[in-house]
Amino acid sequence: MWSGAFQPWNPLTSREPTSVTLTRHRFGWPLRMLSVDEITTLADQSFSPVTDYNERAHDLAGLRAGLKAPRWMPSSLKLDRIPTFVYWIPLAVNTACWATLWFAILAWANAHIRHRRTRRSLCPTCRYELQSLPTCPECGQPNQPAGPPQSQQPVASA
Repeated sequence: MWSGAFQPWNPLTSREPTSVTLTRHRFGWPLRMLSVDEITTLADQSFSPVTDYNERAHDLAGLRAGLKAPRWMPSSLKLDRIPTFVYWIPLAVNTACWATLWFAILAWANAHIRHRRTRRSLCPTCRYELQSLPTCPECGQPNQPAGPPQSQQPVASA
C-alpha cells in the first residue's frame, strides 16, 4: 500500500516520524504579509507522542510557527496556530493601499456633504442658514450660490 520512500509514522515503534509535512500559510490583501508554518505528521493527532512531537517541532521553528490558536478562534479558518511572522514590505504596501482608499472615501464624503449643504442654502462649514447673505455671520465663510453664476450684463439685442 505504501511506496518504499514513504512510510506512515508509528509512534509506538519509532521515536521520530519518517515524514513531516511543512505547509506555509500566507495571509493579507492585496499582498500576503503574514505567514505561519504548519508542521504536521500524517499520524493520529490525538495520540500523545504525536502531539508532543508536533509541539516540539513548533517550538524549534520559533516565530514562523505562530502562536497556539485560542478556543474562541473560528473553526472556519482551519488553522491550529495564529500567524506571527511579518513580511515588512508587503505590510507597508498594504498600509499605503488601505490608507489611500480610506482617504479617497473620506474626501468624497466631505465633498458630497459640502455640496448638499450649499444646495440647501446652508453654510458648508457650520450649517448656518445663508439664503442671500454674501458671507456667513457665524464663521465668515463666503457664500457660494448653488447654481451657476448669472450674468450681470444685459444681453445685446440684434
